[in-house]
Amino acid sequence: MLQTADHTTLPVRIYEDDQYHDVRIIRTRQALHRIIQPQFSIVELGCGTGDISGSVSDICTVKGFECNVLAAATALERFPNLSVGVCDMMHVPAVPCDVIIMTEMLEHMEYPIALVKSWFPQAQYSLISHPLEEPQDSDLSGGEHRWSYDHIDFLNWFRFGGHELIYFDVFKLGDYTDVLGIGKRI
Repeated sequence: MLQTADHTTLPVRIYEDDQYHDVRIIRTRQALHRIIQPQFSIVELGCGTGDISGSVSDICTVKGFECNVLAAATALERFPNLSVGVCDMMHVPAVPCDVIIMTEMLEHMEYPIALVKSWFPQAQYSLISHPLEEPQDSDLSGGEHRWSYDHIDFLNWFRFGGHELIYFDVFKLGDYTDVLGIGKRI
């Protein structure tokens, strides 16, 4: 387990404006557009400032959950059609939805497998991303990550949640490699 910072009090970051994370935002939005249809219901756990789900909140029903009050407020300012709840992700009851998004958040969770097992069966599609084998001295995470995952961990998220992997993308993100995937309920 890696060291972790209290994510609820970290400074607000708009990742699409970040020199390293903008590529992740672009690729994740492109992946989301591969599966969404107008009027889909989307839930994003760890929505931050709305960089991912906020971008489709004008055509889909989107509910985001975030633990950082300031990030949630920023998401609402940026995307007025986005609905955001402020809470601990482990205490959000899983509800049926067309798409569950968990990008760059599983590495922050104390019990990520429980989260996947509760949410994925409720969703037709899943969209996740996280660093792969994150270097211990990485400065991009700011000490926020509890876990470092490998390719097997990535594949297991879908298996644990009853989804099959239908798309994936691996790319450099600063000093580490990131993986992004879409799953579909089996």
